[in-house]
Amino acid sequence: GYVKTDYRYVSNYKDGKWDEGGLTTDDMVTISECAGVLQYAQTVFEGMKAYTTEDGHIVTFRPDLNAERIAAFRRKT
Repeated sequence: GYVKTDYRYVSNYKDGKWDEGGLTTDDMVTISECAGVLQYAQTVFEGMKAYTTEDGHIVTFRPDLNAERIAAFRRKT
């Protein structure tokens, strides 16, 4: 979970480069309402789950269907 700290470092990227940045006590982040991360229709959630079995093997749940779902989404966008 989130752990608030006294300071955080902020640097901005503009015109192909990062500025010097600096420390701030402000815990608010400004983000455009058009940011793709907020527009779920523009993104696809990968969502594949992997589990460790009792005998130590790692297995995934329906990876073929997961891949088909992602491919279908990409064809729509």
